[in-house]
Amino acid sequence: MARRFAYDTAYLIDADATNDSATVWAKLAADDWPQNLKVARWQHDSGERLADFVKRTVPNDARLVIDTGPHAQDALADAMRSADRFIIPLRPSMMEVVSLYPTLQIAAAVHDERPFELSVLFTQVLGRTRIRREVRENIEEQGIPVLKTEVPSAIAYNESFGTVPRSLGVFPNLLQEIIDTEGDTK
Repeated sequence: MARRFAYDTAYLIDADATNDSATVWAKLAADDWPQNLKVARWQHDSGERLADFVKRTVPNDARLVIDTGPHAQDALADAMRSADRFIIPLRPSMMEVVSLYPTLQIAAAVHDERPFELSVLFTQVLGRTRIRREVRENIEEQGIPVLKTEVPSAIAYNESFGTVPRSLGVFPNLLQEIIDTEGDTK
């Protein structure tokens, strides 16, 4: 997708304390990695707050994506403070919905300080199942926007790790939906 929007430089901050998959992916892709997609790894144990790392690393007007895990609450809060939009990837299961609540509590507190858009993105979706429909309804009943585009569970996504895939699957549609709905969820 970075090549599709070749006029923009985007920054991907890899701030997931449990793994550094974005950083590893970029290294494995090497020369094939898009030049306009800069990846920077934030070390959660460095003593530097994520918000300070973002300010130091990313130009003010740059497009920014922060990949952070759900368990580092300070990093999650800093990511929310640094973003205009916060997208929570979620597998459609009731167990995932329950694990969503701590993130939503952080989001509510940060939103009071600095408003941002929030939505849920269904990932690893296994077709049009009853549980998928029930989870979507449950989340939407709580007033939380759920993106229409869903990322299916696909072997091709797993096999593309470390490469620049030829087919981006649903991701161009997802990006377009994010762009089209900007400002809808405040």
